[in-house]
Amino acid sequence: MKSFTIIIECLIDKLGVKLNMTLNHYFIKASQLCLVASVALCWHFNLKASDSLGRAPQPSQCELTFGWTHYPPYQVTGENGIPSGLHIELIQAITQETNCVLNYEQGYYGDLVEKLKNGKLDFVADASITEERQQFAHFSIPYRNEAIVLYVREQYAKYCDGRDLEKIFRMPFRIGVTRGVYYGEEIERIQNLTPKIDSIVYVANRAELIKFVEQSIIDGFFEDPAVYAYETRTENRNFKLAKCKLAKFAPVSLMFSKKTVSEDMLPIFNQAIQKIKTSEKYQKDWGWKF
Repeated sequence: MKSFTIIIECLIDKLGVKLNMTLNHYFIKASQLCLVASVALCWHFNLKASDSLGRAPQPSQCELTFGWTHYPPYQVTGENGIPSGLHIELIQAITQETNCVLNYEQGYYGDLVEKLKNGKLDFVADASITEERQQFAHFSIPYRNEAIVLYVREQYAKYCDGRDLEKIFRMPFRIGVTRGVYYGEEIERIQNLTPKIDSIVYVANRAELIKFVEQSIIDGFFEDPAVYAYETRTENRNFKLAKCKLAKFAPVSLMFSKKTVSEDMLPIFNQAIQKIKTSEKYQKDWGWKF
């Protein structure tokens, strides 16, 4: 009640109630005071009741642009440029729970992250949290697990048995790595070794990875096993790779630009993710373990 008393005192001061006012004038002013005080009192206790529910504040208007890349079977180009696929459905389900309108922008992942960093894109998915990215991005709680496997030409698969990733990188073959993509702590450590490991060949995007293998510039690359299996079945390639080593199996989050998305949106998306993860469809599509 102390806060309400302060409100009344402020209202009295604003309305200019004076002790020497006439009786008629007093009742007019008193009526005005009671009306305003009633509104203030209702607002005060409604706010308290709303806070006690523990709900995250809902945005009055929310329109976000989601950056995505062609990554079948998870993400594929649909009609009118609107993407479809298992992962797109998951992002749509999460966003629908937040009451936000979703727009789409297609591009290579490294380019999308750069746009997000510069405030030209609102958010992307499949993001690992790193110190560098935390400088320019907010992160949701993890919404799924990501598996990354190293694939190499079949004749080099013999070098994979019983060796850790650093020793594999020192074997006599070349491994393609996409700039702007985070493959996990161990791969990042290997990339930063001094002197540099000669077997690492950097490319701009996934399309270059495939092209460089076909041209024998590289002998392997990292890929999601579901994506590799799908593309092997559906695309006519002049090469065949073998599974070498699991490089990463870790949770990933949604990554939001600090320049365009308020930190207040995080609890809203986190609640949506928690709700979606309890659904039967989520458990069927994403509840697997590698």
